[in-house]
Amino acid sequence: MKKTIILLFLCNSIFCYTQNYKFNILTKYKSTNGFLKETVVYSNKENDNYFLKLKKHENETIAYLTDLKNLKKHRFKVIESKGKLNEFFFQFVYLDTDIYYIHNPFKDNYFKFETKKSDSLSKIVKMYTVNKRDKIINNSELKIKKYSHNLFPVFRFSCLHPYEDAVEEKNMGTGIVQSYQSNNKKKRTYIYLDYFKEVNFELEVLQ
Repeated sequence: MKKTIILLFLCNSIFCYTQNYKFNILTKYKSTNGFLKETVVYSNKENDNYFLKLKKHENETIAYLTDLKNLKKHRFKVIESKGKLNEFFFQFVYLDTDIYYIHNPFKDNYFKFETKKSDSLSKIVKMYTVNKRDKIINNSELKIKKYSHNLFPVFRFSCLHPYEDAVEEKNMGTGIVQSYQSNNKKKRTYIYLDYFKEVNFELEVLQ
């Protein structure tokens, strides 16, 4: 199934400056217990400073382009249409831009990773959430599928509320999170990768 992305912009000034965003990864995560609604995110495997998240609001889909480096959030209306050969076409119609405020209430916490077992295809990793007193406050198990780049930031942004904007100092290595199992006895959560695809498109936003 072939998809084409069309980008629409309006410029009301003679001089227009643009910011270029490149995307090469598409992920969709789900959870089994309703903890997480379907989360669709476009990202760049070489750059984890920005993410494009699609959200459905009643009868329309809105795309939110979050730029963590420049602290901006661009909003687009997504129009999907189907061609004669069953191709799907997406139009990203620019709506507005707001200042993005970093939300990281537990900024002194960090993630610590410990590989339990590994083979040629994947590895099982224990992930500990550690507070500023170096006390473990939560632990979970990740199944990491082998991949050329570290795609944990995509999973963190997509699924780990309220750590979407956190920066992990302890790198877990390369790979993509295939599943996440929280070991919190009060609230067990299972999240899994429902869809993954390499893509190639660029999005230009007027500044």
